[in-house]
Order: sequence, then C-alpha cells, then structure tokens
Amino acid sequence: MRMRETVCYVSQVYHPENVGVACWVAEELERIGWDVTVLTGVPNYPTGVVADGYRADRASREEIGGIEVRRTPVYPSHDDSPMGRMLNYISWALSSTYYGIGDIRRAGLAVVHSTPVTANLAPMVARVLFRTPYVTMIMDLWPDSVFQSGFLTSGPVNRIANAVLGTALGLFVSAFAASEFQAVQFMPAVILPQLLLCGLLVPRAQMSPVLHAISDVMPMSYAVDAMRHLSRDPSATSALWGDLAIVLGFAMLAVGLGAATLRRRTA
Repeated sequence: MRMRETVCYVSQVYHPENVGVACWVAEELERIGWDVTVLTGVPNYPTGVVADGYRADRASREEIGGIEVRRTPVYPSHDDSPMGRMLNYISWALSSTYYGIGDIRRAGLAVVHSTPVTANLAPMVARVLFRTPYVTMIMDLWPDSVFQSGFLTSGPVNRIANAVLGTALGLFVSAFAASEFQAVQFMPAVILPQLLLCGLLVPRAQMSPVLHAISDVMPMSYAVDAMRHLSRDPSATSALWGDLAIVLGFAMLAVGLGAATLRRRTA
C-alpha cells in the first residue's frame, strides 16, 4: 500500500476564522490524498477577540474535518493600531517557530500561506536546521497595512526614498538567487530582522547595546526614524534629511553590491 505524502500547511489564520482560501488550501490538499497538518495561531481574526474555548497564551492540538491542527500562542489584535498588528504578526511568527518546527520537520515539506510575510519564519528556520523544503504562496500584498504604516502619508520625498531602498534591496537579494523562487525565499530573511529591530515594536533607545548596534546598520531603522520626524514636524529638518540621505546611501550600496556580483559576458 502506497503511503500518503505528508505536508505541514502554515497559515496564521484557519478555522473557525472565516478566511476563505487560507482554509481551502489545506482542505484541498487533504482531499487529493495528502496527509496534512495545519500550523496556525489561536483564532482571533477579524475582531482581535480570542474565540470561545481557546486561550491566546496556550499552544494546543485539535482535529477539524479530519485534519490535525496545531495552534500556537499569539498576541490578539486586529484593530487600526500598527503596533498591535505588528505584535500580532511577530508573536505568532516566534511561537509557531518554537512550538511548530517539529511538525514541519516530521512532515518533510511546508506550504506557507504568506499573509503576512512573517508566517515564513518557522519554515525558514526548519530549512536552515533540517533542510526541510518549503513553498511560499504569496496571496496578496495587504495594501491597507502600507497605509497604516504611514508610508503613504509621510511626505513624497520620504516615500520615494523608501521605494528606491526597497527596490534596491530586492535587486541585491535577487543577485544572489539562482531562481525567482529562491529570491522569494530570501526576502523574509532580509525583512524580518529589520521589522524586529527598526524601532516599530520597541524604541531603539530602549534596546540593549548589542541590538541597538545591529539596528544601526539596518536601513529600515532610518526609514522609520524619517517617518517619525515627519509625524512630529512636517517641515524638512536636518534630522529628516540626514535619515533620508542614509536611506538613499543604503540603496546605492545595495545596487552597487548587487551589480558587482553579476558575471560579465562578452560576445
């Protein structure tokens, strides 16, 4: 008798949350013959209120529709607060890695519903530690979170500088990738540390000296500083221009390093 292929489906949201495609993927994999384990969070979407019968701070296992579901703790928040949302995403990324990495290793393959991008952390760690392959499904880019971050309301010069930086970092990472798929896998490794240390979650002044020193060499730290300067004072201050200059400097460095890795070909 042929054994069923196994897969760990990673999604921050799942039943009983009404999230459509995030649930359908796991159910369809099970229907076509895969043995599916779902790694997900404690249900609190879309209200930010934990569903009856669950606790936000407790990991658990259950079975839904014949599929094993592994739930890990999460900071429940889905309001308009950027800080609350960041804590929601980051808390589940960390707890899913701590509690769920064994499930990914046993399955031998992970399929990630990558909304938000932080859902990739556990599969990335499993890839590094156990060489477990994973596939990332990029379903949408959540444009509302861009507005909530202040990026589109923080002044045209700052928006342009940050857009140039993002493009440059993408080109830099792509230069080291052997394929488009590998480039997508690299991006969470570049983005996640910057999200944790750029000052959105904890003010950089309150970080330990080691973490503060690391944040000093991350371009997103200066992008966040620039947005905060604009939120306090819309005029162009010297501090703002200094942060923007550093952001553009990082962008030029990324483009330069990426170009240096390209192989020169002659006819």
